[in-house]
Amino acid sequence: MPDNHKYVTKFDEADFNSIIQNNKYVVFNATYCPFCMRTLQTLSSKGKQAYVVNVDKLNNEIEARQFLNAKAGMSTYPKNYINGKLIGGNQELQNFAARGGLN
Repeated sequence: MPDNHKYVTKFDEADFNSIIQNNKYVVFNATYCPFCMRTLQTLSSKGKQAYVVNVDKLNNEIEARQFLNAKAGMSTYPKNYINGKLIGGNQELQNFAARGGLN
């Protein structure tokens, strides 16, 4: 399945609001995480393009993780935002998709 997501290589706290407000689907991702991979596969299978921030590949990974964990109130990945709102991790995205939320 082709990967149709947009990826960012730099992330700053100042970018956060702009990213989640200007992109329907945003995934704060860890490239080694199987749950993150599942999230991206689900979005792709539904024809949705996500704006992806691979947090573990950022030059400022520690600061980005601290900020994102505090902002979301969760330390696990992925952190999925839809229409500017945190919906949670992979399980929440799968539940959302099962209810027809990605159709």
